Amino acid sequence: MLQNKASSASGQRHAASTASGQLVPVRNSSRVCQQHARRQQTAACSALPGAGMPAVSSAQVMQDLAALDIAVSPAMVILPGVAILAGAAALKFYLYSQLEYITAAMLTKYVPQAGKGATVIQLGGGTRELYYYPKNTMTVINVGENVNKVLMEQAGVTAAVPTIVKQQPITDLSFQPDASVDAVVALGVISQLSAQQRQQCLEEAARVLKPGMPLVFVEPVQEGGSPLRSLVGVSAGKQALPSAELEALQESRAFSYSQFDVALQGQDPHAVGVAVKSQNYQPSRQRGDREDAAAKKSRSKPPKTAKGFSQ
Repeated sequence: MLQNKASSASGQRHAASTASGQLVPVRNSSRVCQQHARRQQTAACSALPGAGMPAVSSAQVMQDLAALDIAVSPAMVILPGVAILAGAAALKFYLYSQLEYITAAMLTKYVPQAGKGATVIQLGGGTRELYYYPKNTMTVINVGENVNKVLMEQAGVTAAVPTIVKQQPITDLSFQPDASVDAVVALGVISQLSAQQRQQCLEEAARVLKPGMPLVFVEPVQEGGSPLRSLVGVSAGKQALPSAELEALQESRAFSYSQFDVALQGQDPHAVGVAVKSQNYQPSRQRGDREDAAAKKSRSKPPKTAKGFSQ
């Protein structure tokens, strides 16, 4: 009888579990407990978001995002562009300011100040350099084919530096006698010439300089520039000198001393230096020979009387 009761009770528990569709913990049965735990884990995983979804390609994701038709604000496009332009403008202004400071220091230091003041030939440059010369500078002769004559002369009055403008190539300084100026200043223009023209320009500078007087130069060089140089550099869009040509200047017989350094290295490199004319340098007389011959020919003509007849 007891056996029949136990079997009937077991049958009732089994019926209850199968009727409800849920596991009923059974005491003293480890297998049933393990099965129950596995089924609970499976049910929990199935409830996670995205469970059972197939793998989606990146192209499908892009298509889904495009299908959402998300509105893009103009500020999302404009603000990054404005930030980039502002950064580029700030960098350009920084490089320009640094180069102006260097130019001012070179002119103040190397243009002679003693005595009555210096006569200077400035090749290229602009009006701002007139304010960097020593206050007792006697005359600045600005040479260049594209120099604005009116603007330069007005700036000279404002800067209290008498200024004369010669609108002609910087390779031709024939208006000036030999050994007659106290300094020649080249500001970013020698680099724009061909190799032959550069040689002519340096020869002319050496010819007009007094012995022992300086050629001061600030010129862009090729080596050591930043990838952004063509966009934000002061020398953007300009030709730059190979450093080898500046090193050759140190061996020129026209100059007894030549020294330069590179400023703004890694950003917008410029050669900043000075070359001093040799005391013993004798310039080429090709142009001078023609002038002397013309002078001798005019002197060889017989003098005329008041009526225009030769004596």
